[in-house]
Formats: sequence, structure tokens, C-alpha cells
Amino acid sequence: MKEIFNNLHEATGSLDNLSNSIRGWEGSFSRIYLEILNNIIPKAYKFSGRSKRPAKDAFNAFLNYGYGILYSRVERALIIAGLDPYVRFLHTDNFNKKSLVFDFIEPYRDLVDEQVFYIFSKRQFKQEFIEEIKDGVKVSTDGKKFFISILMESFDEIIRYRNKNRKRIDTIQADAHAFANYLIGCNEAYKENSVETRINNLLKE
Repeated sequence: MKEIFNNLHEATGSLDNLSNSIRGWEGSFSRIYLEILNNIIPKAYKFSGRSKRPAKDAFNAFLNYGYGILYSRVERALIIAGLDPYVRFLHTDNFNKKSLVFDFIEPYRDLVDEQVFYIFSKRQFKQEFIEEIKDGVKVSTDGKKFFISILMESFDEIIRYRNKNRKRIDTIQADAHAFANYLIGCNEAYKENSVETRINNLLKE
């Protein structure tokens, strides 16, 4: 995973020329990440890779439902910050879709991942939390009620971020405002105070 980070960190050239490589690195990183999670959850809940529409297993069903909630929060944060969700940076192939939401959500997926992993690693999952649909499964009504309560509690946790005490979910809004200001030249320190710092810290370990 560090090697992939290094590839991204050291890449030079325009985003247009690098977009395919970046998506390839993203895909490789995601596969490694999911393999790690799969290796450390109880055997009964193991899954085979990422599945979206529909999910093929309970773990992915919970990820899909949680990401759906997160997408709406990210879109709202972008709009409040004055950013157009349809602007395309990396996901340029998604015409007429909210491409900036797809780009901007990536650093915040852990807000969902952490809670899904907690549910399965602590054996809190129950079979009635999912229901079968055509070619897969989805989170049931009981599962949604259970998951939302856990997710909202995590979202509302107060942490120190950008020199202020904030709810975890509000870090997205803070970053959206900082990014908007960066784009108009009013926050040149944006990168040093965001994901760039996390990457640099990881590479130094």
C-alpha cells in the first residue's frame, strides 16, 4: 500500500494524462485493503471482493448502505461550500453524474468502513439484518435501524480538527470550505492541512 502511495505521490504530469494510472492505483489499493479486512473478520462473514449493485454478501450490503448515506452528506457539504457536484476532476468518464462527489468522498469512507468492520468483527451482525433480492442481498429494515444508530453516534463524536472541536461528520464540511477557498486562491495552505498531510505521515512511518 505504501508503494502505491509513493507512485501517486511521485507522479508528474497533467491529471488528464494520469487519470487512468490513478484509477488503476486506486483499484489496486482497494483490493489490498479489502483483502486485509476479509482476513481479520470472523470466518462466517468473509466475502469475495467488492460488490455494489447488488451486494453479494452482508459485509458489502452494509458498506453500500453506509456509503449511500455518506454520499448525500458529501454532496450537501460541497453545495454549501459553493462547489458544483457535477464538476469533473478524476471521474471524468461519469458524464451527467455528480463526479466531484465521487472524487471528494474518498478520504471519508473510513467513517463508514470503521463502523461496518466493528459490527462484523464484534459479531453484532444478525441474519435478519439483510434480505435477499435478485442476484444479491440488501440491508433490511431492521438492519438499517441498527446500523443508522451506530453510524450517527460515530458521526456525532467530537474530535479536534483544523484547530476546532468538531463532530466527525463536520470535518467534511470544513474540508469542502477549505477546498473551495483553495480553488480561488484564498487558502494556499489547504494541501498541508488535509489529505496531503496524512499521506506524508504514512510515507514517513
